[in-house]
Amino acid sequence: MKKYLSLIVICSLCAFVLLSGCIENKPPMVNILTSSTVGIAPLNVSFSANATDQDGSIDTYLWDFGDGTTSQEQNPTHIFTSPSTYNVSLIVTDNSGASTNSFLLITVVPPQVVFSPTSEADTSDLSNETILYCEKYVLMNDTGIASIAHKEIYLKFNLSAIPDGIQVDSANIMLFVTDLGFFEKQGYEKGIPYPKFDNSGYLFIAVYECENTSWDNSVLNDSNAPSYNHTPIDYQQITSYEGSGENIWVSWNMTVFLQKIFFHRTKQFTLVFNVEPDPYQVGVPITYGYASFRSTQGAVAHGSETYPQLIVNFSKK
Repeated sequence: MKKYLSLIVICSLCAFVLLSGCIENKPPMVNILTSSTVGIAPLNVSFSANATDQDGSIDTYLWDFGDGTTSQEQNPTHIFTSPSTYNVSLIVTDNSGASTNSFLLITVVPPQVVFSPTSEADTSDLSNETILYCEKYVLMNDTGIASIAHKEIYLKFNLSAIPDGIQVDSANIMLFVTDLGFFEKQGYEKGIPYPKFDNSGYLFIAVYECENTSWDNSVLNDSNAPSYNHTPIDYQQITSYEGSGENIWVSWNMTVFLQKIFFHRTKQFTLVFNVEPDPYQVGVPITYGYASFRSTQGAVAHGSETYPQLIVNFSKK
């Protein structure tokens, strides 16, 4: 009897061992938790491996941060020093040798980006590919203003490469002045208005928002130029006295406008530039004024970086 019992026990143990060898080890499950997936360089990110193994335990962790560095900690911290998009991977292995991978993208943006227009043109017939030309002409008669004509500059920008989660701290757009025309102010003699040349004054260039980004720079003209919001984003005064307004940079503040763009809608827009009267001297209109700015192609031709530049400083929300 004892012999049979011993045999039964031995057979049971053998069966258990055989069955145990036939049970498949289930791989662990894991997902990556982070303090941030988007930010400004240098970006310090805390990682956490949320890993479980239903038929055993987690034995090892191997992180690859996508920049040539690794870690074997469960919850490492890493600093991404350079702007780029990093493919971070994590391999967890259980006590039976089964492993699972998980991946995550980290996007690092430079603290400052200089954007060039994706398209640029003006509505004048005087322009060429090396300059951008704007002009305002006011026809006067004895009773006042008879008609007004504009020549405007259109610059198209696309900032959609900047990911959500990034905000604008400050921004300005810069254009390089290559030429200014003398302008006329309305003078008075015995109550009769007459135009006169005055090269000791100044003119204002205003920048406006235009939501239309479908215009074609090769055919843009007065008749097909898209309309725009006539409340200026910013004014800048440029003096024309003895050429002091030529061969200089002019800058307009774009901070509030770009903060609105990033918060409310797509990051594609058009900016329109035009000569305007002095906003602080109502009733003293400019009757003629023009300004030329260097285009991107003009900057290339001059071997310089005097192309239109939208300079944006970023921070994380």
